[in-house]
Amino acid sequence: MSDDRNKNPGNVPAAGGASAPALDFPGVRVPGTDFAAVRNQLRTRPQYYDVDLSAARSIAAQTGLILPLQGNTLYIDQRAGSGFAQVRFEDVSPNSTPITIYPGANFKIPFSQVAIENAAQPGLSLRLIYGTDLDLVPGTAGGSPVIVASPTSGLGLQTTDQGDAYGTSFVSVAARTANVPENVIAAVTNVNGYIIKRGQTLTMNNANYASLSVLAKASAPTSVFDNDILALNRIFDKPDVNTFGSWAWIDRPLRVAAGKRLDTVTQVNDASLTWFLYTLV
Repeated sequence: MSDDRNKNPGNVPAAGGASAPALDFPGVRVPGTDFAAVRNQLRTRPQYYDVDLSAARSIAAQTGLILPLQGNTLYIDQRAGSGFAQVRFEDVSPNSTPITIYPGANFKIPFSQVAIENAAQPGLSLRLIYGTDLDLVPGTAGGSPVIVASPTSGLGLQTTDQGDAYGTSFVSVAARTANVPENVIAAVTNVNGYIIKRGQTLTMNNANYASLSVLAKASAPTSVFDNDILALNRIFDKPDVNTFGSWAWIDRPLRVAAGKRLDTVTQVNDASLTWFLYTLV
């Protein structure tokens, strides 16, 4: 048996000596990542797949997009021009659990395939970034609301509003006839419901104030107060030019059930301006 006791123990301070030899980089901690393995391509890297959202997809209608992506991390890139969709992990049947995805969404779920369904959003897309054991921490640069922890204790969570994707816009400056609806969305096109993102209707005349409303009915409304009112007007005037106006608006996302129209109705003949941003589900 060998005896190591007589071997040179190296540079060890003598009893009562000052200190051990200094480190090469004092104060620098050892990294928690094996960068040699990274340089040798032995660690997984993020991969991506771009999903065009121009055409609608439905799992129930068998028009969903089935992707053979594999990993346990899925992150939605926060690039400009992004929309939203629903994803189903692994089980791509209509009875599986759909999860809404939007820029900044981040999931730690193992999967070997995913199914995507979405409303038609012309010009928009989603970039799916995926991989295995990726530690993705989304930032706040992107096109959707992101919730971040406040650095100041006691403030809880703060929301940074960075926009809301929409699929279709409607604009009209047509003259209006009293109690004749201006149709924005037809009932026949509203198969699965729609989401109003923002919108308003404005009318002006030289006679008097008029009532004005935004309605969602299965049939064409016949008056300003024909039930299913989503918004009712406020009034304004310009006394110096004898102009009277009414203004109704929707300033937050509002979902409407399938089979409903979207109309605006005014009480008198008016000049008007109407615009809406919405997405068919």
